[in-house]
Amino acid sequence: GPSRGEERRAGDGHGRAPEALPAIAAFRHRLSRRSGPPHIGALAAACDFIDDLGREQIHAHEVRMLERVLRELPEALPDARILGPRDAKDRIGLVSFSSDLVHAHDLATILDRRGVAIRAGHHCAMPLHEQLELSATARVSVAPYTTDEDLDALFDGLRDARKIFAR
Repeated sequence: GPSRGEERRAGDGHGRAPEALPAIAAFRHRLSRRSGPPHIGALAAACDFIDDLGREQIHAHEVRMLERVLRELPEALPDARILGPRDAKDRIGLVSFSSDLVHAHDLATILDRRGVAIRAGHHCAMPLHEQLELSATARVSVAPYTTDEDLDALFDGLRDARKIFAR
């Protein structure tokens, strides 16, 4: 998620969407009982986790989270330039954006200090950044465990960053 949920262990259950908690517990249990190479067991447990949640439910949750990001990000950071489709259904789990007021790396640092993790940089797309004349972009990700509270923290942090750089 855009918050530390993106960086935290997926199985800790802390702050997760309530509908994901039983699947997270099952994932942790399956992972601990797998034999063979750890990466194979982890992959099998991850597949079971996705099956337990249901692909349609995961997609619906991520679309709802993306809709909120697309709607509220410009309110929190009015000069944000969102890259890509405006319809959440045409996206996959992330929103990249730039701001003339706050550089992407500054945003990432400010948000990190508030417990919110985003990515900043070229995201393996330097030629595109050059073509768009962007030095870097910020990227917010959502996942099955992203909560509304995670997004609240993101938007609060963006408003704080705006205040810091508007001085």
